[in-house]
Amino acid sequence: MDGPAGFCHPGNHDYGLWHPNGVGGRDGMADFLSDELGNAGVVVLRNASRAFFAGESVLQFVGVDDYWSRLYDPEAAFDLVDYDAPVIGLSHNPDGAPQLAALGAEWILSGHTHGNPTPDTRFWDIVYPTRHKQFVGGRYGLGRGRDLYVNRGIGNKRRAAREHRPEITLFTLQAVARPSTADIAGLVPASHDRRIRIRVRAGSYKPPRPTPLAPRRP
Repeated sequence: MDGPAGFCHPGNHDYGLWHPNGVGGRDGMADFLSDELGNAGVVVLRNASRAFFAGESVLQFVGVDDYWSRLYDPEAAFDLVDYDAPVIGLSHNPDGAPQLAALGAEWILSGHTHGNPTPDTRFWDIVYPTRHKQFVGGRYGLGRGRDLYVNRGIGNKRRAAREHRPEITLFTLQAVARPSTADIAGLVPASHDRRIRIRVRAGSYKPPRPTPLAPRRP
């Protein structure tokens, strides 16, 4: 598909050591990063959409600003979406996935969790507020043909929990034929009465575990 050098959208750490109550935020950090990425040819989707074309196939990406930020506005992000073409939503925090799915995204790609479930305690509800604690890592069905994939991330420096291995997720885009009128009428919910041109199949790449080093001899 023709397009820019790349595209992305902000997460909570693009605002600093960010927490919904404002702890750890750095004024202007997300704007600075967006400008620098734009100068490098990367499109930053902050409550915005972008369409890509390959022959007669069309695929749209919709990216929202971070869920914890005051700028999070999914309705604005979908404002220019063409619902006759498939839509992939980008929400760093999977808590925003149900809302993006309700607005028309057929797939939502998220991260944020690093594969760590949020403990169901009052302390963690304050430290790491999570609305949908079931979204930890991997693929989740959201109903009505919508899917969420939560990437566990590659981390930085030393991993706090070694059982959660780094992950780079690869997605294969496959063009599919338009469903027949009978299929649409009988099998596809009313909200999916659209031309589906591209199907997304997810596969995960997990790097091999590091080989333990032999102990040094004195």
